Amino acid sequence: MTEVRNFQPCSLQTHKEKISVIKAVILWAAYKERLGETNCPTVHFNLQELLTAHCELSCLEEPFAHEEINKVVASLPSDKSPGPDGFNGDFLKACGDIVKEDFTHFVKGFMMAQSVCKVLMIPISLW
Repeated sequence: MTEVRNFQPCSLQTHKEKISVIKAVILWAAYKERLGETNCPTVHFNLQELLTAHCELSCLEEPFAHEEINKVVASLPSDKSPGPDGFNGDFLKACGDIVKEDFTHFVKGFMMAQSVCKVLMIPISLW
């Protein structure tokens, strides 16, 4: 073989160029054979019937009540590792009376999509 042409109309003269193109052609053929050909699947069901609209979701937009926050804090496991802030559920349970207002303010601010930095700038009642 004296000349191999690649996909562009330029000729390859060196042996190294020819070997590279041959390898590329072999790899492409093997890859294409393994990959196969796809046919678009036909959907035999109506997605609109399966996906029902839930119009009444306003309860998800309501602010958290004190009772909800207290219930979640009470259900936190005490024996788990501390979170990124260094506190675990045991801390919130033990110091709940001290940090209750600040924690509630934080949760409500977070729920209202305020910046976490802004919520963290609340005055701490401990000092």
